[in-house]
Amino acid sequence: MIRQMLSIALCFYMTIALVACGNNNNTSTTNTNAVNLSAQQIAENAIQAFQGLKSYEGSLDMSFTTPTTGQMSMNVWMQGALTMQSMTGEPPQFRGEVTDSTIEGLPTGTIAIFAPTSLFYNPTEQVVYTVERGTPGAAAQLYRLPMLFITTMNQTLQTLTLPTVNQTVAGKERLGDFDTIKVEATAAPDATSGPLTGNDKTTIWIDTATSLPVKMILVTDAGEQTMTVRKMRVNEGVDAERFRYDPPAGAEVIELGPPVTVADLDEASEKAGFTAPTPGYLPADVPTTPTTVSVQETPAGFSIMQVYGEGNDSGTVYIDSLQLTSGLAQLPMAPPPGASSSKVEINGVEALVLVIGEGQASLSMRQGDFLYVIRGNGFGEDEIIKVAEQLQTS
Repeated sequence: MIRQMLSIALCFYMTIALVACGNNNNTSTTNTNAVNLSAQQIAENAIQAFQGLKSYEGSLDMSFTTPTTGQMSMNVWMQGALTMQSMTGEPPQFRGEVTDSTIEGLPTGTIAIFAPTSLFYNPTEQVVYTVERGTPGAAAQLYRLPMLFITTMNQTLQTLTLPTVNQTVAGKERLGDFDTIKVEATAAPDATSGPLTGNDKTTIWIDTATSLPVKMILVTDAGEQTMTVRKMRVNEGVDAERFRYDPPAGAEVIELGPPVTVADLDEASEKAGFTAPTPGYLPADVPTTPTTVSVQETPAGFSIMQVYGEGNDSGTVYIDSLQLTSGLAQLPMAPPPGASSSKVEINGVEALVLVIGEGQASLSMRQGDFLYVIRGNGFGEDEIIKVAEQLQTS
């Protein structure tokens, strides 16, 4: 299977912790002779820099060739530690404004705010989605923009620090307003998981004043992802008004709630407006009818969530179906630390497989205007692929 760095799973990975709270210095490490640092020293400085982050303001450009192709520019403001460990504790506040975009479904002018009351504004449709932080389920699609920024930054830190990656200091380079150290990274020969595997290659430019990444290019057999920071202010605080937003006059405001449990797949199909898929195959000892079925409205479309099993280690299969009304669900995000991902073909359709650990796998595939995600708790990728191959969709 061709190694792939991206996952378009419906669920996003709240276990990722970029940094914890640290000191409040404006810069973490300054070294006028930074070009002479070893890769290990650069990694240690980066860890300290992330640990010291309490606020971040910047402008950046990102481009992708998979799973969606396009480019976007975004202004970001973040107050608080860069962590997504929990949606209910004290995660950061975030605001992202898309200033330019060629990605279908993600128009210029899109605004995403992650705060006690979070929102997503789609200027093309003149719709504002709001949700209270901590709301479970597929409303997490609202958080794709903050997670895209955070997981991309997290990916650079993984690449600099994990033992499954070989790092080489390539020299000093001036990049826009930044003096940087260029680091080239490849997968270790025995790497089977982590940010890089196989022939994957990442080049990272580290700002010598802050030890934070200001550019990243990730190349795999499946495609390319880039991030370039044009401006950056660190630990100078962010005005609280940034995280408040008044919808424009005439915009429709939709308040998203938690998933609504329904009696069966027929009721789910009626509420969601599309036919729920049914599994033609399930692993042994898994119930053949869903234990629970729920429906939820998200900024990317309505979602039907099916659970087969009790959700414990004895074995449970989850089947999530999302009718795509925007390109938001397709924005790529880095896998969580230690995970590996690959590309497979399911009945002529390209699918992405994410393996988090033994007995923990997820498969995502796009069919027309629908995204299907199959997850296994207690089952590996082989069983999840079998479920996907025999999933009956309309």
